Amino acid sequence: GQSKKGKFGMNSWWYEGKKNILTHMSLSTNAAHIVLGILLFLGVAILARRTKHVPAFALGCVLLVQVTNEILDCLDWIAWTGRVNWSEAFSDTVYTLALPALLALSWRHQRQRWAKANTKERP
Repeated sequence: GQSKKGKFGMNSWWYEGKKNILTHMSLSTNAAHIVLGILLFLGVAILARRTKHVPAFALGCVLLVQVTNEILDCLDWIAWTGRVNWSEAFSDTVYTLALPALLALSWRHQRQRWAKANTKERP
């Protein structure tokens, strides 16, 4: 791949750390965004399962982590090229949030169906 080094000839700790994780996981960056978005969503949902708004809370945590990731990526891109790579930032965010958002919506829909089924009178 293309070497991305800042003006001082060094990569950021963030870039190097992610590169090492991707190498060990044998994943592309797009696949890593998908997998890690889902794993983070499910992990937070399990840990927060007793809270009232589990899917919204879990999705919010994924969003917070992704925004932090993109801020750090943008700083790297500015160091490497002098500008932000907006198309990559956008696609990374879509890959990370798409499936957790669908899970959150389906979770909410299913919970509403269960609530409706439990409030109906039974013969």
